[in-house]
Amino acid sequence: MKKYIVSISEDNNKTIVTRYLKENFLMKSKFFILLYSIYLIYVRVYIYKFNLDISLMKKVSLETSFHFLVLYFIILLVKSKEIMILEKEEITIKKFFTFICYQTNKIKVSDIKSIYYETNSLTGKFNIFVDMTKNLKIRTKFKEFEDKIYYFGINLSEEEYKEIVAKILNFTDKINILFIE
Repeated sequence: MKKYIVSISEDNNKTIVTRYLKENFLMKSKFFILLYSIYLIYVRVYIYKFNLDISLMKKVSLETSFHFLVLYFIILLVKSKEIMILEKEEITIKKFFTFICYQTNKIKVSDIKSIYYETNSLTGKFNIFVDMTKNLKIRTKFKEFEDKIYYFGINLSEEEYKEIVAKILNFTDKINILFIE
């Protein structure tokens, strides 16, 4: 089971909620790269053993390296951290890919329609892809007839949701928050 750490630091003007994975991902990524290297060595030995064309080895290496990189980046994205900064007038959500902030959303508290938690029925299967739907969702007014939804916390548990919502309620009571019973 994945264990996420939610750290909450409070200041007199703002509260910072940081969420990241507890596991040592660096060791797992080294293991992942080692497995991929063993696979490439196996392919090369197989090609040399049966005197196959060297271009076949290059083709296999290039094709599998592309798939490896895509899978590795998806795993890094899921394992990266997220920060929510709660202030009186706005909520800021920052998402990081390793150490680079790739997305910053500033949400005005007056534009928030509701905050809710939603799970997907497929959560136990293909976790890398469907965990994006199991998180805290902030619905805001975008245009007159459109809403925009912001997400925080990949694979967020109900307890973490309640803890974060309690911190949001400390700042303002104007937001409609749907609780899980």
